[in-house]
Amino acid sequence: MFAALPVEIDDPVECVRAISRSMTGAKHLRDEIGGSTLEDWAEVAAPALFSRAMRFYTRLRIGERLRPVINLVVSNVPGPPWPLFLAGARLVALHPLGPIFDDCGLNITVISYLDHVDFGFLAARELIPDLDVLAGSVPAALADLMKASGA
Repeated sequence: MFAALPVEIDDPVECVRAISRSMTGAKHLRDEIGGSTLEDWAEVAAPALFSRAMRFYTRLRIGERLRPVINLVVSNVPGPPWPLFLAGARLVALHPLGPIFDDCGLNITVISYLDHVDFGFLAARELIPDLDVLAGSVPAALADLMKASGA
């Protein structure tokens, strides 16, 4: 789904509300098309079609000629609320990673696990050379959001 990310809004609660409105619109569109239709198509066609399309996009250097359709991928993956184990060792955190591709060199993936969420940042160094600064700003931004929301 495509959604606006209104980084120009200073108030953290209003920013979340704007994102929520954008996502609500995207979800309504998905529902009109049919969520299962999109999921079925993605399951069958996406891997082969996406791979070919990305090779075509890169080979023709389309990104050098046109503004990219998207420049950031954000995913929220619900994880298990119960503990996971591997060979008797308890998993303490999940570190999610998502794809980056031509002209969309930043992926932020969030996954929940037990009573917390873990963030994964992956970026193309030439597009986002200071990823550590972005990732390091998350705790303060979450604290600001919690404070502004009264939580």
